Parts: sequence; C-alpha cells; structure tokens
Amino acid sequence: MNDAEQKSSCWIFFCAGELYASQLAEKDKKMDQIASAQQMKEALERQMESHREQHQRQLAELRHEITEKQNVISEMTE
Repeated sequence: MNDAEQKSSCWIFFCAGELYASQLAEKDKKMDQIASAQQMKEALERQMESHREQHQRQLAELRHEITEKQNVISEMTE
C-alpha cells in the first residue's frame, strides 16, 4: 500500500468514526427526549390523580352540605 492509499484509508476510517460518533450522539439525544417524555407523562398522571382526589373530596363535602340543608328544610316544614 503506497502513501496515498494509506492516507485515503485513514481518511475513510476517520470519516466512518465521525459518522458513528454523530449517530451515537443523535441516538443519545432521542433517548433523552424519550426519557423526558416519560417523566412528563408520569408527572401529568400524578397531577391528574391528585386532581381526581381533590374533586372526590369536594363532591363528598357538597353532598354532605346538601344533605344537611335538606334536613333543615325538612325540620322547618314539619
């Protein structure tokens, strides 16, 4: 192998290494995006569960208040 072929071979090897490194970086970026999306999904699910619990408590309080007022009305009409 002459000097020109050796330089060409080294250049090809270098370019292949750069391409591989670029592909790895892109893959890492996509994996980070996926992880970030998963974290966002989990956070939203926790928030929805919290809101659901708050609404259930609020409904229970309102039902209790309605029952109390119905009892007062019943007592007044007797």
